[in-house]
Amino acid sequence: MGFKDAYFFRHDANASSDLKLKALRKKYSWEGQGWYWFIVEGLRSEADYQLPYSDFTFESLSEDMKCEPNKVKEFIDDCIEKYQLFNRNGKSEYFYSERLNRDMKKLDILREQRSRGGQASALKKGFGKTDPASKELSPKLAEFIKIYEDNIGMLTPNLLDRLKDMSETYSVEKFRKVIAENPGKPLSYIEKVLENPKGKPEEKLKSTGMQVNE
Repeated sequence: MGFKDAYFFRHDANASSDLKLKALRKKYSWEGQGWYWFIVEGLRSEADYQLPYSDFTFESLSEDMKCEPNKVKEFIDDCIEKYQLFNRNGKSEYFYSERLNRDMKKLDILREQRSRGGQASALKKGFGKTDPASKELSPKLAEFIKIYEDNIGMLTPNLLDRLKDMSETYSVEKFRKVIAENPGKPLSYIEKVLENPKGKPEEKLKSTGMQVNE
């Protein structure tokens, strides 16, 4: 199923407090949460982010999950019917994760825009009009994304939401200036500098329980 070809996929930061996962752990313990993320990463590795609901899938997953195929089927059924972590439309031959699909759609939009010659140029050519979802990427947000990836690193779905909020509050020039003045700092640090230019981000982050390297 191409699990080894899947690149890094960020697990939700608040996943351990997710009520659905708490319910899942009550029956399957922490091993069950590990199984859940393993299957999510398997879904991520598929082109359409779904896996066949079939004996073949159960047998394939059972080898890495270290359990019998019937146990894998029981687990997936519980994730669909009881915990609502996965989805299957009626008697569909496939199952998927709405949460994963929602997050990956954002990254797919970014990839497609890059393939057309970059974020800003794609928007200027009217690409944003061809897909309603791509309207999230305004020219200003595209500039924020480019500055972030040129100076800090690869964008993830959660960071895209934060950058969108920041682009609606601060100017491109101010965002670029703060990043240039704080090389190597993560987005959480940059946010605090923008919110309070005269403050000390390290102290403010510690007071909120956040890590400086987030």
